[in-house]
Amino acid sequence: MIGSAICKNLSDEFDIICTKSRLENIDDFIEEVVDSDVFINNANGSSNNQLSALINIYKLWRHQRKLIINIGSRSALPNVSKGYEYSTYKNAIIHFSSLVTFQDESKACKITTINPGLVEKISDFSLSADEVAKVVRWVLIQPEHVEISRIDLQHISPYLTVQSLKKKLLEEKSND
Repeated sequence: MIGSAICKNLSDEFDIICTKSRLENIDDFIEEVVDSDVFINNANGSSNNQLSALINIYKLWRHQRKLIINIGSRSALPNVSKGYEYSTYKNAIIHFSSLVTFQDESKACKITTINPGLVEKISDFSLSADEVAKVVRWVLIQPEHVEISRIDLQHISPYLTVQSLKKKLLEEKSND
C-alpha cells in the first residue's frame, strides 16, 4: 500500500526503485537496484528481507552519493506493537540505519527512515499512503548536504483512542 503509493506518486518525477514484493529473490533485486540513485526500502509482514536489502544496498552504495529511504514503522517501539517479530525487524532497520549514519566515518550515501503510524486502517484516524508518499517526496527534494535521519509520522488522533478503535474493529470482525 505505502510502496505502491510512493511508486505511483513519485516515479514520474524521480528515478526510484521500490521493493514492493520483489524481495523474495534478493540477489536479483539488488542487481536491479545497484545503478539507481534512490532506493525505497519498503516491505510488508515480518520478513527479514527488508533488513537484508538495506544491509546489502548500503554495502554497495556506502561510498556513493545516493539515498536509501527505509519505510519503517512506529510499531518498532516496544510499547506500540503487539507483533514481536514485525516490531523486531522494523527496529533492526532503524538501529542499523542509525549506527551507520552516526558511526561510519566513510559513509557517503544518505539514509532516511520514515516510521509511519497507522496507515489506511481506520477512516478519519489514520494516515493515507499518499500522505506518506508526500513525506518521501519532501525527503527527496532536500539539498544534497542535508540528511534527514529519521521521521516518525502519525495521525494527530490520540494514540489510546486509536488503539481502542482498533480493538473494537478487531472484535467486530471476529464476531462476524
